[in-house]
Amino acid sequence: MIKRLKEEHYLPLSLLSVVNVYLFSMLFQRMAYWGQGLFWFWVGVLITYSVWFLGMVFLIMAIRKIQINTVYMIGYVLSGFLLITGFMWVSFIIIIGLG
Repeated sequence: MIKRLKEEHYLPLSLLSVVNVYLFSMLFQRMAYWGQGLFWFWVGVLITYSVWFLGMVFLIMAIRKIQINTVYMIGYVLSGFLLITGFMWVSFIIIIGLG
């Protein structure tokens, strides 16, 4: 039986995903040198974008049960901003890496 997460867990999971997006972006840059082709580079990109998507899902789930509280509002804005900049950063690395 799968238990559903409590609403207060979605925001911390979103912030954890943000941290992992930046960590995985550094990792997949190194993965580009693991082989002759770009296979490992694209595996790293796929993992990074999957974690980013998961962070967005957690953020949307957290916002659905919005609480008017200053700490939560700061968390929502921070998580959203960092997820967007993380997406842009990973896209920038891909463009530069293939250019």
